Amino acid sequence: ENSGVPQGNFMKRHQVPKDEDTFYTLADIEIGGELTLYGRTFQIIDANPSTKSYLKFKEDGSESVGFPVDKFEVDRAALMSRETGADLTVRHNIRKNPMKNFAEAALGNTCDNSGREGFLK
Repeated sequence: ENSGVPQGNFMKRHQVPKDEDTFYTLADIEIGGELTLYGRTFQIIDANPSTKSYLKFKEDGSESVGFPVDKFEVDRAALMSRETGADLTVRHNIRKNPMKNFAEAALGNTCDNSGREGFLK
């Protein structure tokens, strides 16, 4: 619970109520469909071959569906393309804060005075 991720088993094996008087059956499971169980919505994107043959998914032409788009994954991929240099429009040189330059110079790091030649003469 510290990381915000729910821990433990979500549900045990039992009949899951769909409505007040009905339960989920195999007819409710289809590739590309959604199941809402106890307030959580699950998207069914694929099934292994043995499950497909058991539930006869191949007969109705159900094929696997891609994973739903996750905004975090898209944003993270864009960030990593900029960080790794794959995106050539992003500058990768370091622009230091003037206070950091002053602190480094005070600790003995020489600073570039070529831009101050007019003031030093």
